[in-house]
Amino acid sequence: MKKPKLGQVFLTDHNILNKIINCSEISEDDTVVEIGCGDGILSKAIAARAKKLIIIEIDPECIQRTQSALKGMDNVRFINQDIRNINYSDFLSIPCKLIANIPYYLSSQIIKQLIAHKSLFKYAILMVQKEFALKIIASPGQSLYTPLTIFSHVFLNPSLLFHVSKNCFSPKPKVDSSIIKLVPREKTLYHLTQHSPFFKIVKGLFWGRRKTILVALKKNPYISLKKDFQNLSIIDDIGRKRGETLSTKELFTLFEHIKPFIIID
Repeated sequence: MKKPKLGQVFLTDHNILNKIINCSEISEDDTVVEIGCGDGILSKAIAARAKKLIIIEIDPECIQRTQSALKGMDNVRFINQDIRNINYSDFLSIPCKLIANIPYYLSSQIIKQLIAHKSLFKYAILMVQKEFALKIIASPGQSLYTPLTIFSHVFLNPSLLFHVSKNCFSPKPKVDSSIIKLVPREKTLYHLTQHSPFFKIVKGLFWGRRKTILVALKKNPYISLKKDFQNLSIIDDIGRKRGETLSTKELFTLFEHIKPFIIID
């Protein structure tokens, strides 16, 4: 039985399942972590190809059904736990591949976990809401271009693989889904080291989405700047533009110029 409170929708289209398996490029040497096993259809296909499959699932009923589907397979481990409370280093010692068909509301959480434990993952194949996927790959100036876009590209190399119709699920969700691939970067984009102040600047620029860069920086609710930053030549050049029109590289360049003017609390 699907449990709406857990945000469960189960993929029923075998063609889509096969496409996910093909995109995952699982080999007999791979350890795979699967988040959310559903009825075990995808789990069985993964277990047949991987050296080891670790399934993280909060619902005991899903675990029971998947155990039945995987009967006779001895390379599978189940962890009955909420993914939000997982510490991957407790059970992973070598880089693995992550495959997840999760409730949409957990998508951002999974990405943050992937970044926090990036040394433990080769890449992730995630089923997410279509709009969420489009935010990840959006370009400057588009309405779906958000701080999430910037955050994802700084730490990950994201790509959109394909879309999945809502008709491929049971129960049928209200929106379509997409499959994305996220590869952790060995080094952050542009070798960014001061993550927190950079993203506070970015959030401030998008918080003032209809404001010019100059006004958004002056009124940034997340971080304060010395007034002298207004005299920078880069502010003369781009101060009248809007933050959402800047590429990740342009945002990084802006940050490098205004970094000395950040007021440290």
